[in-house]
Amino acid sequence: MERIQKGKEEFDRISIAVCDDDEEFIEQLESAVEQTLYAAGGTADIYKFKDGASLLSCIKDVELIFLDIEMPGINGFQAAREIMEKDIDVEIVFVTGHTQFVFDSFEYRPFDFVAKENLGERLDIVLNRYLAEYKKRKETIIGWKEELGERKAEYLLLNDILYMESQGHKLLLRRGSVLV
Repeated sequence: MERIQKGKEEFDRISIAVCDDDEEFIEQLESAVEQTLYAAGGTADIYKFKDGASLLSCIKDVELIFLDIEMPGINGFQAAREIMEKDIDVEIVFVTGHTQFVFDSFEYRPFDFVAKENLGERLDIVLNRYLAEYKKRKETIIGWKEELGERKAEYLLLNDILYMESQGHKLLLRRGSVLV
C-alpha cells in the first residue's frame, strides 16, 4: 500500500483507494483524482492497490474506492461483495473498460460507474457529486447539554445522530447510547 497526500485543505482529508491491476492506469487515475480534488478545494490520502486482496486488507481506512472489475485473484465484484457483507461504510465507483458490466454492478450499490474510455468526462462529475455528499455528511450541528446545572455546547456530526426525540419543548438527540 502506498500513501500519498494531495490537495488543498478546504475539505476534511478524504481517504481514497484506487484499485486496478494496470499500474499505468492507476497513475493516470490518481493524477486525474488529484487534479479534480485540487480544483474543488479538496485534499486526500490516496492509497494504491493492484488487486482486490490487498485492497480488502486495508479497507477500513478508506471512504471512497475507485475499483476495477476485471483483475486476477479477487476481482472487483468479489471485493465489493465482501465489503457489503462486512457492512463497511465506503462508497465504490467501478472504473472499467468493460461497459457490459454496468448493469451487473448495480447489485453492489455503487456510488457510480465510470468507463475507462470516458474517464476525463465523468471523473469530475463523479468526484464533485461525492464531495457535495461528503460535505453534507460531515456538517455539524450544535446541541446543548446540561451538566451540573450548567449548559454546554455539544457539537455533533449529522451522520452521528441515531435519532431525535421530542419531550415537551426539548429536543433530545441520541448518539449511540449517549443522550445529548
